[in-house]
Amino acid sequence: KHSVTHQRQRLCHWRFGTTHAAIEYTTFLSRSTSTTDKLNEPRFDAGYKIFCERTIRQRLIVNQEVLRMSQLTRSFSDLVKQHEGVDASNYRQETLKRRLTHDFPQLMFQFPSKRKICELVFVEMLSTEKLIDRL
Repeated sequence: KHSVTHQRQRLCHWRFGTTHAAIEYTTFLSRSTSTTDKLNEPRFDAGYKIFCERTIRQRLIVNQEVLRMSQLTRSFSDLVKQHEGVDASNYRQETLKRRLTHDFPQLMFQFPSKRKICELVFVEMLSTEKLIDRL
């Protein structure tokens, strides 16, 4: 009863002939790529700055609108295309959400009880009555 890592090392030792090569190979296999993916993701800083000013500050914070996360992602992608001339349609929703939660802690992200509706984003100060009215 050996751990999976130990079993991989034994298999790699048999395959590569040395323990050192086996350990390097199993380390490579078990390494998470999410950290390197995050570092290599394009940030689109110019488009993000415009997006934050027009959409987040004006629409969500000042006008207290309620928007879907998919709308925000699409709006961000459109602004990047318009101002940076780069296609950002593959920019991940969770990456945008991570940036927004860091830069705007007053934003709330809420999944409605109906799973067919996308995650809603609104400012924390929005009252329940206003929230219901704006849906």
